[in-house]
Amino acid sequence: MHVPKSVWAVADAASVCLGNYIGYQFFRLQFPTSTWVADMTLANAVVAVAYIAAGLAVGLYETETLRHRSRIAVRSLLTIGLATAIAYVVLHTLMYEIYSRRIAIISPLTFIAISGGLRLLACRSLRNLKSRILFVGCGDSIRRVSEAVAESEAGRNYVLLGYLAGPESESNPPGATDLPCLGVVEDVQAVCLAEDVQEVVIGAEESSDTELSQLIMCCLRLGCRVTNQQTFHERVLGEVPVDYISADWFLFADLEGHRAGRATIKRVFDFSFAAFTLLITLPLWPLIALAVKLSGRGPVFYSQERVGRHNRVFRLIKFRTMRPDAEADGHVWSTPGDPRVTGVGRFLRRTHLDELPQLWNIFLGDMSIVGPRPERPEFVQELITEIPYYDERHLVKPGLTGWAQINYRYGCSVEDARRKLHLDLYYIKQMSLELDLVIIFRTLGILIRHPI
Repeated sequence: MHVPKSVWAVADAASVCLGNYIGYQFFRLQFPTSTWVADMTLANAVVAVAYIAAGLAVGLYETETLRHRSRIAVRSLLTIGLATAIAYVVLHTLMYEIYSRRIAIISPLTFIAISGGLRLLACRSLRNLKSRILFVGCGDSIRRVSEAVAESEAGRNYVLLGYLAGPESESNPPGATDLPCLGVVEDVQAVCLAEDVQEVVIGAEESSDTELSQLIMCCLRLGCRVTNQQTFHERVLGEVPVDYISADWFLFADLEGHRAGRATIKRVFDFSFAAFTLLITLPLWPLIALAVKLSGRGPVFYSQERVGRHNRVFRLIKFRTMRPDAEADGHVWSTPGDPRVTGVGRFLRRTHLDELPQLWNIFLGDMSIVGPRPERPEFVQELITEIPYYDERHLVKPGLTGWAQINYRYGCSVEDARRKLHLDLYYIKQMSLELDLVIIFRTLGILIRHPI
């Protein structure tokens, strides 16, 4: 399903112009004068162009946007914010025209209702379309990614046709996938035509074979997308498999989120968000403190060392949820249903109210709103020795919520930490304000759907 950008642009322009018309007709205090048509024609033109320009800037017209409801929501909101700013500057500052604030409120509403609704319908339609995938190679990397895709929610968008054996492969080598073998790599062109292949994925074991790469080049001329197993894994599953990356992945990942400009934007957003949230939740603090105090002896707040960016240790603050003697026998993983948690503590954990004091850590700059969850130094030392590249999660500030938190269950083992690292590395590579907003919205969605 492909809808040209021009069609979406026309739909967006029509929706905001309709909002201007409704606002002018029904929400102005005075009846339109004889100059109404000329004035509204100018306003409509400026606002429509502003929305289209803003949509192009934030990626609203990219086909990939239509595959994710959260991405549609975030990019639509970013478009509204940027377009409103552009329209205001052009109309008020450059043209000295008056653009009613009442009307300016109606346009975003019609934009969300019409353009947003159409995009959600397109998203639903895209989910019924399946991309046909052909794997090249049958080693362990292909086996793992094919099984992961088949078991994931994203798997419903793909048809895994089978694999082609590499030049040196046997028909059923050790570790081969359960997918059918459709031939050898020399047959790739014929198989792509016969099976209507849309994407060819090259296994990690075969990706360094230059002769094989030359054979696969014909797929591009057939209109097939060609990716390696690692890229496919990242795009489809939203995680980075640490077993199939090397130091080169970090050196050549082009981590745009780490640049000074992006880092400044993230810090301003974190500071503003933390200050605002601290202000509106402050009335809850005395009530929570009283409940914690009445639950038994011990302090109201719990302070614990955690590892932050560049391995700098800081003290994380939470409302106390465990008994004071919870770690009398040393540090252990916290598990669901942990008997050390008090009755009040269980309620605070389920509602995540125990996390509120971490807003102060964010305000001070020790943490970010979004990032990998900070871990204790004792556990970090253990995990670094058992999980490749675990220490690299400290390239960014830890967060109150994160990509791993919304995509994986509560972790209480080394294997859970490994799976979360896959997700944390994906966030580190893709880090942006847009992704942060997606994670925040999805976190709020989880809290609303599962408040306790």
